[in-house]
Amino acid sequence: MKIRINFDMVNAILNVNQKFGPFKVIRNNQKRWITVYLPFYLIFDIALLRKVASIPICLILQYGHLLTAEIYYEEVYKRDIYKEKSIEDLKRLAILFNDLNLKTSYDLLLSSELYDKKYKIQVSDNFLNLKEEKYILVPTINYNGEIRDTSILQEHFIGTDDYVLSIGSPEKKLKLAYSNI
Repeated sequence: MKIRINFDMVNAILNVNQKFGPFKVIRNNQKRWITVYLPFYLIFDIALLRKVASIPICLILQYGHLLTAEIYYEEVYKRDIYKEKSIEDLKRLAILFNDLNLKTSYDLLLSSELYDKKYKIQVSDNFLNLKEEKYILVPTINYNGEIRDTSILQEHFIGTDDYVLSIGSPEKKLKLAYSNI
């Protein structure tokens, strides 16, 4: 059982459960800010200032301005676009889980929780890829109608929008008790 989605399930759950604020804006705009705004403002600051010491201060001020503008826009229109999009994504994900005989609902998905996160470096075709693995406990309904937690593994290569969900739990590693090593 593998499900391919184009959003982070943990971030979508956080978007629905948390109030609108600066942390939600930062969490949802990291990729755009790093790939678009950082190069633009960095080139602009170097061309304008020509002093290396003052560039970090200007970048912090410019990113503060971007954050304030996004929060102001959301407060003026009284809409939380991150929450609205996440609600749609999670409802669609609940249907995908049900199609694969993992009975859950949108409300149960909202009570899911992240319990482990790992990063792995993979080398392929002379490229280094950083793989993020998140283990999420998702409440599901078993055949008796009882709610049980099922461990879901979310795999993601950093820098892409491709997320793969499957059933899995982290490997347990044995270590020596009372070892001084």
